Amino acid sequence: MYIVVYAQNNYNEARTVIETVRQYSPAYINKLVLVDVNSSDGLRVWAGEQTDFTYVYFDESITPGKAFNEVIEGLELRDDILFCDSNYVFLPGCIERLERLMESDRDIFAAGVVAPVFEGMQNHYFDSFEDACDWSVAQDNGIKSIDTMLLHGGVITINSKYIEMRVLFDEEIADLENLFLEYQLRAFLKHNRIVISLNSAVWDLRGNDHLVIRDTGCDVIKNKYGMHYLNTDGNPHLIDIVSELSSPDDKIRILEIGCDCGGTLFRLKQIFPNASVYGTDINEAALRMASVFATVKESDIQKLDLDFGENDFDYILFGDVLEHLRNPLDVLKYCRKMMAPNGRIVASIPNIMHISVMKDLLDGHFIYKDSGIMDRTHIHMFTYNEIRSMFETDAGFNIYEITGVRTTNEETEAERVLIEKLLALSNETDRFMYDTAQYLVVAGN
Repeated sequence: MYIVVYAQNNYNEARTVIETVRQYSPAYINKLVLVDVNSSDGLRVWAGEQTDFTYVYFDESITPGKAFNEVIEGLELRDDILFCDSNYVFLPGCIERLERLMESDRDIFAAGVVAPVFEGMQNHYFDSFEDACDWSVAQDNGIKSIDTMLLHGGVITINSKYIEMRVLFDEEIADLENLFLEYQLRAFLKHNRIVISLNSAVWDLRGNDHLVIRDTGCDVIKNKYGMHYLNTDGNPHLIDIVSELSSPDDKIRILEIGCDCGGTLFRLKQIFPNASVYGTDINEAALRMASVFATVKESDIQKLDLDFGENDFDYILFGDVLEHLRNPLDVLKYCRKMMAPNGRIVASIPNIMHISVMKDLLDGHFIYKDSGIMDRTHIHMFTYNEIRSMFETDAGFNIYEITGVRTTNEETEAERVLIEKLLALSNETDRFMYDTAQYLVVAGN
């Protein structure tokens, strides 16, 4: 397997990557290619003096995709290739495990690593590079992987047969992580498998980072796929609830209202291989991704005309959707007709009574934001009592469980004091009503 490292005025980072390959995976240093795009920070001088890896310098500012394509053709690289940004350092055993994974299943299109932030499946927040190395050394060298929709970060291993088929990188995209993102999107939409090695990890020299469509170069992705945002992680809370209520071998039918790209359904299909998964959304571009593994329909659930044939769903999921609807009660009543006799509605709903909102209200502010409880696209606001009333009294459901999700930030001392004062003013409220950011509801007939 070749290792192709991209650098552009990243002298310190590129040198760190190469030195760690020498230290932890010396057998691969002779198959490492450092691609330097017009650097002027000393990288060219240092790299030119090295003899144990291949150094390719471009004296003009070309896009990463064009540089990679030219290197693949110019050096006739026909083995699997591990492409990476020079901001990522391979931890001990990472390269070897990736190669072992790729060799174990030649139907894999691309494989990646457990990045410092890997949401929805497994989280690794390493306090230091040494801690990350200790974690990696302790991992089993066997093959541990899971299918995914997209890989996170700037590391991707490509199967040689696709390189031989000239599945090339987009030469218009200027940003490296968007380049890898578009490459995967194209492959996923053609039903190619993308997997993550669960015992391989990298260290991000810039700190923890999320996979997002970034501003630089993302116009190409928007124009190609109509994606103004991308969320393939799914809702871990809904996934956990369904996983607790059913067994892996169950033949369940799951419908997600507002499924977006299908991240939640994708994970549930992996957990329940015998499940039939369905989704609906108003975003046609997002549904293109979900359609790879689910039966989907572009539809506005508020029109109450969704038709998937037999209406016997074991689970109907609402992941932060009800607050976006003009009349969520009508939608709940409509969905009740599509449920199996023992079916369940599983919903996550933000709590407008959270102490952060109450504090702002007392200060005279009601400020809408781009995301979170005060998302500017929210039409309906819910408290604990309003949720119970809508489901039980108005829609006629039995609520089997309501649990709460707190924010990741701890309450400040001022917020704790304010909660105590608010509790003293009312005999009908409890502390959880103020410190819960989101309610998780399980309801049925």
